[in-house]
Amino acid sequence: MSKKKKKNNSKASYANKQRKNAAPGKEAASIALQSESIKETEKAAVKENASLKEDASVKEDASAKDTSAKAAPVKEAPKKAAPKKSPGKSKAAADRGIDSHHIMHPVVSYIYILVLFVLLIAVFLLKLKADRDLKEANSLNEQLKTAILTASENIAQLSQENTEQKKQLEAMSLALNARTEIDETQKKEEEESSVPELYPVKGDAIVVTPTGTAGNEDPEEENLLKFNMYDGSYAIATGNGVIEIMSDGGDGFINIVIDHGNGYKTSYTGEGISLKEAGDEIKRGDAVMTFSGGNNEFTYSISLNGKTVDPLSVMVIDG
Repeated sequence: MSKKKKKNNSKASYANKQRKNAAPGKEAASIALQSESIKETEKAAVKENASLKEDASVKEDASAKDTSAKAAPVKEAPKKAAPKKSPGKSKAAADRGIDSHHIMHPVVSYIYILVLFVLLIAVFLLKLKADRDLKEANSLNEQLKTAILTASENIAQLSQENTEQKKQLEAMSLALNARTEIDETQKKEEEESSVPELYPVKGDAIVVTPTGTAGNEDPEEENLLKFNMYDGSYAIATGNGVIEIMSDGGDGFINIVIDHGNGYKTSYTGEGISLKEAGDEIKRGDAVMTFSGGNNEFTYSISLNGKTVDPLSVMVIDG
């Protein structure tokens, strides 16, 4: 019998002794404790029995193995020759610092390869973009050069046109100045031609009463120049102007007044025939009145700004 079993039996005998010695009042509690103790003893015995069976089975197996090992001769397994190490490879591996425990895992190698591939693609794409940008820059540069060349040509053309326009402007300025001079000359000539400077008659005529002589007893007739006109003679306009008045007095006398536009007015009165009408423009030397027969009276006078002046002071007589 094993030690565990002896121990359990001693525990049971001890419990019986305690139960006998217990007081009658505690008999029920003692019985309950004894029942639990018996159950625990039974469980321990079952476990002890299973353990003993297991130990016996192990010993039988070991005994059987020893018997078979003694009966059969023992064959030694052939020893495999250890692989020879290549001194060159190990040295090279040692030089590179490679350790068999640190060989890179295949997945890590794939990741590195993938990263390198992505980097190569990125570099390739950047190069393509750089080439495209360079082409665009070159194209823009060519366009800029073309635009500059065109602008230079346009500037040269505009400069030439400007030079030609300057020449034309100078020619026009010269022509304008010449025209201005001509206009001024013509204006001066017209102004001069509007001054009643000519002698007022042509043909056979005799001065009867010069102005400012004693023969003009009437002060109003002091600045009158009187003529006797003969057949075929006529009165002429002494300056440029416009016929302001052309009237017939009814007694055979005609009165013509010419406005010369510069303050001068000339009056022609006589027994003649009018050759002009009121409103006609007159040039210096134009005939305004003609005479027929003999001894026809004709009177000529000049006024400046409404006042009569001596005709001899204005007229320019040649010869």
